[in-house]
Amino acid sequence: LEKVQMLEQAVDSFEGKKTDKKYLMIEEYLTKELLALDSVDPEGRADVRQARRDGVRKVQNILERLEQKAE
Repeated sequence: LEKVQMLEQAVDSFEGKKTDKKYLMIEEYLTKELLALDSVDPEGRADVRQARRDGVRKVQNILERLEQKAE
């Protein structure tokens, strides 16, 4: 989640278009974090499943903000 927080700060300071290198880089890193969260196996633990779900929601919200800023 530390990486996600750093990426969130990058999104907050982003100004540009969807074709900008910085946009594409941030989007790629956020997507990688989503994939990493998706690969977490909760092994039946509700707390791990909930934490993963919260992390996925957070990354998706950051991706949406990035898209909105680039429009």
